[in-house]
Amino acid sequence: MPEKTHEPEEQKQSKIYENALKRVASLSGDDEVSRTVNGQIPAFRKLDAFLNLALRDGVYTKGIIVHGAHGIGKTHRLLAKLKQLNLDFYLINSFITPLSLYITLYDHKDEMLVLDDVDNSVVHNPKSMAILKAALFNPTGDRIVTYNSTTKELTQRGIPETFVFRGKIILALNDIPNNQAETFQALLSRVYNHRVELTEHERKMLVATVFMGSDIFGMSDAEKLECLKQMEHCINADNASKYNIRSAMKYAEIYHSDIDGKLKIQLLYDLFETDRALRTFLLIDKYIENSKRDVPVWGKVSIWEKTTGMSRSSYFNTKRRYLDVKYGKEEKLKLDEAEIKNAVDEFLSERKT
Repeated sequence: MPEKTHEPEEQKQSKIYENALKRVASLSGDDEVSRTVNGQIPAFRKLDAFLNLALRDGVYTKGIIVHGAHGIGKTHRLLAKLKQLNLDFYLINSFITPLSLYITLYDHKDEMLVLDDVDNSVVHNPKSMAILKAALFNPTGDRIVTYNSTTKELTQRGIPETFVFRGKIILALNDIPNNQAETFQALLSRVYNHRVELTEHERKMLVATVFMGSDIFGMSDAEKLECLKQMEHCINADNASKYNIRSAMKYAEIYHSDIDGKLKIQLLYDLFETDRALRTFLLIDKYIENSKRDVPVWGKVSIWEKTTGMSRSSYFNTKRRYLDVKYGKEEKLKLDEAEIKNAVDEFLSERKT
């Protein structure tokens, strides 16, 4: 049996970008890009299956909750699917009070209602949750929604305090509450619950294809590829979720600006909230260990000051904060290692003379 070989990470990444370029080259328009991406990402195929199930006429379940990390195309895919099925829908993607939710349900009682990014105003509001539960299920059959209040707004608008909701509801959330409160559990029991989870490969494929297929400031393919590669240098195990379409578009704005090159890179690290102190600390230790040389603490501090421009005390603060993960993340670090390696080599060379 032939021995299995493993591709270097850079070669794998290069193939992702090359395949993205090939897919984009054969497409025309956002809809084509969207269909191709969704067809090749298993997570979106599963989402389509749940939507097809929940949106059929005559089914018992009248709603679906779709949740997952931000910036991975959940809402885009939801709305594209509704349009593909020629379904009319009413979209709410901002703050909404319980009274406004009741009025909206009444005004669209026979339609599809999409609630996007309403985590705080709806999911964490007991009154809004009670209204949604009533709109999604009733053991008697009719889904009767009631709003008993002293407010005069319903009377002024000619809206009854009770009505039957016959439509369907889709909630698109960044995530469901961690505490799984009883009220939210009761809502989950009334709907399909689907979490969109992308593997690292799927996330990169999604970002690469959408980014490469978009017209961004007239940037060339080479410039877009450079943006994606620079983003790769900022990712580690802690901030991988920030590698998404929104972040790519933000960095494209930074990349396309007339800001100084070094400052652009610093802004990129800030965009991904990359802890440069930790990364530099670990890399210094890594190269000293590889050198098989005994470097005193003052020597490490000297290298630290030279590579970071930070103070002696910041070295020890960083050491205290991250000593427990000292060797846990080296393989994930992709900072400008050449600069740090050169600083270590230079220090060791000076000590020989």
